[in-house]
Amino acid sequence: MTYEKMKACADMTLATAIEDLAENDNISIEEARNRVIESKTYRCLYDFETGMWMEGADYFRDTLNKWG
Repeated sequence: MTYEKMKACADMTLATAIEDLAENDNISIEEARNRVIESKTYRCLYDFETGMWMEGADYFRDTLNKWG
């Protein structure tokens, strides 16, 4: 798979996870985005060797809740 497709999948996972986090935690999109971007999980999402980019938003959020 090309880098562009992996990045697009990661971007969709990220956007969905941020929206869900904001809704579930009753916080703003900006606060949710900052929380995610500062996490270890975010770094793994764009490290394409981890494969997290293809797991989807639910898996990403679960991992975010476990690792931070």
